Amino acid sequence: MSFVRTILSIVTWIQYKQFVKSCKEPELSQQKCWNQAYQVLKSRKTVKRRLKDNSISEIEDYLDQLNVDNQTRTNPYSGDQILFWAQSAGTTGSKKIFPLTRSYQKQFQHSIPPFLYQLIKKYKNFLKKSVLYLAAVDPVEQAASGIPIGYISNYNYHNMPNFIKRAYALPDEVLSTPENYAMMAPLYAMREDLSSIIAVTPLSIEKFTQRLIDRWESFLERLEKREIPISNKRLAYLQSLDVSTLTLQRIWPSMEFICCWKSSVCKNQLDNMEKIIGTLDVVDAIYSATEGWINVPLINLEYGGAVHPGTHNLEFLEVGCEVVKENLIDLWELEVGKEYEVFITNNMGLVRYRIKDIVKCTGYFERSPIIHFVRKASSQLSLGLVTVSENELVEVCEKLNLPLDEDHYFTPNQSFDGLLYCYSEKAPTDALIEELDILLRNININYNTYVAANTIKKIQALKIEKAQREFHAQTKPKYLYQEYLG
Repeated sequence: MSFVRTILSIVTWIQYKQFVKSCKEPELSQQKCWNQAYQVLKSRKTVKRRLKDNSISEIEDYLDQLNVDNQTRTNPYSGDQILFWAQSAGTTGSKKIFPLTRSYQKQFQHSIPPFLYQLIKKYKNFLKKSVLYLAAVDPVEQAASGIPIGYISNYNYHNMPNFIKRAYALPDEVLSTPENYAMMAPLYAMREDLSSIIAVTPLSIEKFTQRLIDRWESFLERLEKREIPISNKRLAYLQSLDVSTLTLQRIWPSMEFICCWKSSVCKNQLDNMEKIIGTLDVVDAIYSATEGWINVPLINLEYGGAVHPGTHNLEFLEVGCEVVKENLIDLWELEVGKEYEVFITNNMGLVRYRIKDIVKCTGYFERSPIIHFVRKASSQLSLGLVTVSENELVEVCEKLNLPLDEDHYFTPNQSFDGLLYCYSEKAPTDALIEELDILLRNININYNTYVAANTIKKIQALKIEKAQREFHAQTKPKYLYQEYLG
């Protein structure tokens, strides 16, 4: 495995130097990104030659063409062959899919080598010992064309170069089904002394570890029966452990760090994991979305990383400003301490696309801003990585005949880890609020996952003062408030 580390240390060092150069010359890097994107997208009559002449776009502008019921195997916006339909994952309630193409894949992978270089430089066991990469299991859905639909982490897992995959603790076949993953992944993780665990959220690491610990005796018995190969030395070490005192470092003595998102609601998740994390370093993961990979974490910082100007075209809108193209600013214009929405142009076909993520600028690396994710934006309530849309809340309230108006609305609770249904006069019953929460969990998978894990609290009712605001016929009813109003 040291062979993998040696090769990657050379390759990633070169890529890290290119990343630093890109951060020193962000204008040049961004122009190159647009020139490349325009060559891919210029067949579309609606795409203007200058990026800044193009309008802002949102998901609704692409839904007609991004349809898995179509038989097409080519991206309607670029003409490239579709390799994989990438499903949006972590932060929105409704499912969106995007066509992963070769040219887009080359773009987002620019963020990975500079990050790996820092990890190799700091952690002596990284890639000498195996890495537990918690990716999504294999897709079970297919588009009408036969192309699989799944999460991008799964595609990346299966399509890394073979010499890198030699460092993975889990072989490809373990990810074949959720059932196989649950049965076999802990075995493969236990049989080796790992250097690190990499995941998107801390919750993934916590659930995996807790399942392993809860069924420790069963998994250990299967290893004793040599269900999969394991060295006598490693097996003897596992047999010596006291299950009541297990932590990540006790199970894997060579482990130096875990890598996952750290900001927003992930901070609360990590706080709940202090016992099993122990003294391990926690490294912030790349800030990414299905639509693009945006920064390179700087592992000397607590949160975030520098925007990589050489990945995609990135523009920003200061929170509170009107969402019009004239208000978009370039990445080198961000002000430290302010929050911004993110807009991306990429080779997939998205042009000045509104991701609806809010990030905070905390400094600069060379001339590129250091940012980290804060929350989601627009007509939805953000509870960190979990968002609930206005449409979802309207739908469940209509089913229960719960009013939504200036005196009945939703806000986050004071700690931003749950929703409040606010009312001014007649209180809804506890049973009604419980039913409201159940209905919302049924239509928002992500919300359901975090409530089930006790990371997000169930909906509660809160009495508020009757509104004194004046409304008129042209006022759009406001049912969601992003701040706590109690």
